[in-house]
Amino acid sequence: MFTDAMLVLNNNANFKLLEAAENAAENRYDYFYECDFNVTLEDGSVVNVSGLNIFNTYWTVSGSTSTELHLTHDTDYVYGSRAFEAAVSELLGVAVQFTESGMQDENFASMELA
Repeated sequence: MFTDAMLVLNNNANFKLLEAAENAAENRYDYFYECDFNVTLEDGSVVNVSGLNIFNTYWTVSGSTSTELHLTHDTDYVYGSRAFEAAVSELLGVAVQFTESGMQDENFASMELA
């Protein structure tokens, strides 16, 4: 699914790859994109997403991997918005969901592949 999301991002004019960098301390490879897309939330407000970092982390203890996305946007919190989840999922072509609430912040959404 990570590869599918990367193919969509790399072939979408709304996303411009700024940097791909190994993050050895976190045992992952980060891809940083500049982007420009709008999401209409349930209350009718529009949120602009301007940046995306997608990365795959390998967990040595369990031998598993997880894919996370960090998105920068122009509003306070979007955590819990099903419209936001659906829009990002549709854009990437794979289902995503929010990570835990403690990983969210103003102008920042933490998500993972569902």
